[in-house]
Amino acid sequence: MRKLLLIFICLTLLLNNVFAASDEIGEMDVRIDVDSNGTCRVTVRAEVRFADRPTTFEFPLGTDAGNITASGASYRSRTLDGVKCIIFENESGFLGNQTFQCTYTLPCTMWESGGQQHFKVNIPERGMAYPINRFSLTIAFPGDITAFPLWHSAYYGDVIDNYMSIQIKDNTVTAKSNIVFRDHETLSMSLAFEPDVFELKHLAEQTVTFDRAAFFMLYAVCILYWLFALL
Repeated sequence: MRKLLLIFICLTLLLNNVFAASDEIGEMDVRIDVDSNGTCRVTVRAEVRFADRPTTFEFPLGTDAGNITASGASYRSRTLDGVKCIIFENESGFLGNQTFQCTYTLPCTMWESGGQQHFKVNIPERGMAYPINRFSLTIAFPGDITAFPLWHSAYYGDVIDNYMSIQIKDNTVTAKSNIVFRDHETLSMSLAFEPDVFELKHLAEQTVTFDRAAFFMLYAVCILYWLFALL
């Protein structure tokens, strides 16, 4: 009887270790500082618990990410599905707790419509390969926030904000997850601002609009000059 009990305990412990051992992100913190021209400066820090000893770890950044720096292991950059990614590498395999950090910039994520300026960002874009136990996001803007942000996720859609704690103070929005984010979960946030919070004259559409207006003004001046010359 004791032998059977001992065998049962050993099998239970073995099965627990087998099923409990899986790679996961214990905590992921994202900080985004948005400049007045709409450019984003992003810092992402992830604490990962490895159990399966993978030799690579994929860290997605964003479309057109630039000025990339990373720490935590040797790495190379690669574009997957149009998203710039960092691939951390360890020939012996990652095991136990590891901390990774990436800093990068994203080009202007702003546009104008309906007399307002609009901001949108996808974090993490393309999603992480492992579930995230605790996720936090802080975004600081150059002007005060006067509207409530809209959120969307791959798994929860437009109701993801029901599963996060969200705070807005002056020019900063902070969000923390109240649930575990599944693997490959993606999160996007959009926010509307009053006109002139951002300096968006550098945007292509606005440059075209300005050039077109200048052309018609010049054309009108020429027509008036020609009419006066005939008099």
